[in-house]
Amino acid sequence: MKRKFLFNVIVFGLAFIFYNSALTAQPKYDYNWVIASSANGIPGIDAYVIDFNGGKRSLREISAYNIIHDGNAVISNREGELQFYTNGCEFMDTLGGVLINGDTIIPGFVYDSYCDFGVYLGIQNSTILPDPADANQYYYIQKEAIIGPFGQNNSALLLPTLRYSLIQSNDAGAEVIQKSVVIDELGYRFTVCVESIQHANGYDWWIVDYLLEEEGGKRLIYLLDENGIRLDRQEDYEHPEALAKFNSAEGQSAFSPDGAMYAKYDARTGLDIFDFDRLTGEFSNYRHFSTLPYDLQKTYSGLAFSPNSRFIYISSHDKLHQLDLWESDLNNGFE
Repeated sequence: MKRKFLFNVIVFGLAFIFYNSALTAQPKYDYNWVIASSANGIPGIDAYVIDFNGGKRSLREISAYNIIHDGNAVISNREGELQFYTNGCEFMDTLGGVLINGDTIIPGFVYDSYCDFGVYLGIQNSTILPDPADANQYYYIQKEAIIGPFGQNNSALLLPTLRYSLIQSNDAGAEVIQKSVVIDELGYRFTVCVESIQHANGYDWWIVDYLLEEEGGKRLIYLLDENGIRLDRQEDYEHPEALAKFNSAEGQSAFSPDGAMYAKYDARTGLDIFDFDRLTGEFSNYRHFSTLPYDLQKTYSGLAFSPNSRFIYISSHDKLHQLDLWESDLNNGFE
């Protein structure tokens, strides 16, 4: 678990640097990243904030209530001031405590079995977004995790429900005013690849998720606007095999810094690339790349775009590979 967590911190941090170097005039919602780990799993541990304010990267120490592993998410306000963060188990403040009503986000077997270790199962299965209707409120969108039978697997990680919590933040602190509200229960979801991007109007947000099925699944496109979050549409995915595999934790998805492209990577089935329209939320111009170096096959991997959106970077345990999207034949652009 620790190796997987540290790997994802590095990859998500890399994605953050690429994204914000191209959007320095934009709100600073993602200008702080929180890392907290302990061999003993004791509350009140030390944590570190990677701070990108002031045009540079700095590191500072804070206290954290619990460890932060797989289900991590963090949010800052428009000015880049850290508001709160979560490990998927509880919402934590910047002083080493828990937000009011911020404990036990989703109770149950997964919480009871893993949250003492700072783990809510599932990588890239949640996100925090500012409320378009209120500058002092934030939506935490999370897939609920359960353990149950799926196909021939008698003990599988399943994510049947999408939920949200609503957090209000002000000078006195932050408070969870709605917790773990069901958005929908459409079926078992992909265990990674919840990804979001701001709407072209500069206020609303698109959120992308996937339904997993034995013979391929669906792409789910949600819209968060002043009326809340709702499913805008669901559609067949262009690469059915990529959603037919149950164990989907080997990869990652990301939008490009310019918002014009989206990429989804899985070590089993390769890299899928799309053009994206931030006004309509539509995907188009599907491209697939499947020729993978040996060290990327069947291993946990991350994905990030370069600042100019020309390159995609995919990592293995100890290497970083680069794909040049300007190549007419993607097979010639991989290093």
